Amino acid sequence: MSIIVPACTKQIPFEDQFSFEGEKIVLFAQLNPDSIVRVSVSKSFPTFESAQFGELVLPNARVEFYEDNNLVEILEYTDNSFFISINGLQPIPGKSYHFKVSHPDLNDVESLPETIPDFVPINDFNFYEQNEEMVLDFSFTDDGTQTNFYEVDLWGYHGDITYGYDFRQYYPENLFSQGDLSCSLVNDNTFKDVCLNGATKSFTAVRFDDEIFPAEDWKNGQVYFTLRSISSAFYEDVKLRDSAPEPGFGVPPPTFTNIIGGYGTVLAYNQDVVVIEL
Repeated sequence: MSIIVPACTKQIPFEDQFSFEGEKIVLFAQLNPDSIVRVSVSKSFPTFESAQFGELVLPNARVEFYEDNNLVEILEYTDNSFFISINGLQPIPGKSYHFKVSHPDLNDVESLPETIPDFVPINDFNFYEQNEEMVLDFSFTDDGTQTNFYEVDLWGYHGDITYGYDFRQYYPENLFSQGDLSCSLVNDNTFKDVCLNGATKSFTAVRFDDEIFPAEDWKNGQVYFTLRSISSAFYEDVKLRDSAPEPGFGVPPPTFTNIIGGYGTVLAYNQDVVVIEL
């Protein structure tokens, strides 16, 4: 005699797995010494609903901007959906900044303090053709007295930027030529100073796509090379976003936020930019 037990399947609606916690204020800002302070202020909405960004913007919010815990300015809303410093305030390296935002229909939020990293210059660079590939050699010196986080970006174009040009993205292929897995390399271009703390390090960057454009094809071209010193929060945000699965596969990883009572990110960086004329 056999007993057949029917299978029991419990179906959980997708909406229940990602329940909506109610509307909250959302902040996005990237603070750096080269730009006037500005922040996007909007509100959240349910995952399975659609909304135009203009419907979510909060132009009547009050946005307070603090430097080293001292209120320095009330930012003003502009037509391009940002609150900006009308006094042209630009963050200063070594100083800490945060926002406090209130709105008559939503709970107040506050960003955690972000300190602008020190400027880290590019020591030298050389952009040249090798084996039909464009290669960039560069070096910089890490500050051994502090923990640093870096992001390297390399992009360019060739042709006439007014009448038509090709945009090309480059990536550092061998940031750590020994392949040391302990170097806290998050992705192709973001890393912590574990393997170069206090040292001067040389790197090489090459292009990653299938097409090759030799140097003689880059007429009227320019290459922009950026060495960005980023805050620890910036690094954590990149690390979580880089670990996200492809859309539609797996459970989404936790989303980084440094906004108390709401959502979003306020991140800080400093950068050195080299423009290479070809």
